[in-house]
Amino acid sequence: MPIKKAIWLIAGLLGLASFQKPVSDYRFDISVHHTGKVLQNITVHIINHSRKDLKLDNLVINFYVDDDVFAGTWEKVRFRQKNLVLTQGHAYNTTIPFDSLIISGYKGRVFLTSEFRNIMQNSKHIKVNAAVCDPRKFDDLLQSSCLIWSNSIEF
Repeated sequence: MPIKKAIWLIAGLLGLASFQKPVSDYRFDISVHHTGKVLQNITVHIINHSRKDLKLDNLVINFYVDDDVFAGTWEKVRFRQKNLVLTQGHAYNTTIPFDSLIISGYKGRVFLTSEFRNIMQNSKHIKVNAAVCDPRKFDDLLQSSCLIWSNSIEF
């Protein structure tokens, strides 16, 4: 009799586990290639785990340099005119050369990449992450932002 109960218990637990939803509909990671504090490029990797199409726009790379915040964009992969659409199980990978980024401070000033490199080299702490908009998040009335965030890299 205890063997039957154990089998039913295991079968029940496996059944419950099969109905569990994945932790996230997507995987959004970045990696950076740098020499010291000089960035060479940033690689963006997004995988759609959802059963529905994933439509993303406005990819922005964020730089936290000491106490200042900067945004980097590359119009080629920003997806403002046409959304990035990933069907179920598909991935998007791209490498963004640092020199191709348009860097702006949150006070509105645009920096040359050479000027921003100098700022980074003279800094004590650098953190990089990326954000992209997933308009599906607005379907939830409790959401105030469509942003999804990548991992953060500090050096």
